[in-house]
Amino acid sequence: MRPLRALAIAMLVGGIALIAIGVYTGEASVGIFLIFPFVMGSGVFSAVGVLLIIGAALVFIYDLSKSFGAEGGSWEFVGFDDEEAEEEEDGPEGKDRGKGRGQGRKTARKGRIKGGGIVFIGPVPVVFGADKKWTEYMMILAILLVVALCVVFFVMAV
Repeated sequence: MRPLRALAIAMLVGGIALIAIGVYTGEASVGIFLIFPFVMGSGVFSAVGVLLIIGAALVFIYDLSKSFGAEGGSWEFVGFDDEEAEEEEDGPEGKDRGKGRGQGRKTARKGRIKGGGIVFIGPVPVVFGADKKWTEYMMILAILLVVALCVVFFVMAV
């Protein structure tokens, strides 16, 4: 088993165990709303347990991005290529050969889209990127956002 995947599983099991300890000690409660499980807690066990579960999801997603080789593919765009459209209209001899046959022809161009994003489903960030570098950037941003959100929620709770 890959080391990062083992770490993610250990973090998940540890987070669930800490939430279970929180429920046993009375500082947390769990439930299900429709099909979504939730944890309500006011103590250290539930807070660290939730953070471990979120961290496990981030580590697992990062491990998956590394295991696929994640050097993102290229996207194909179809549009007018300006140089070829002018050549089609004027012809190689400079004559106007394109009249009556349209303004040019469509050609396929290859281009690379680089970028990434984060989608929060509840407190769990889902990270994606066009290549390995952008996925890592989004992972770092997701970790910073989760930490910032936790700080905001704990400060507002006090």
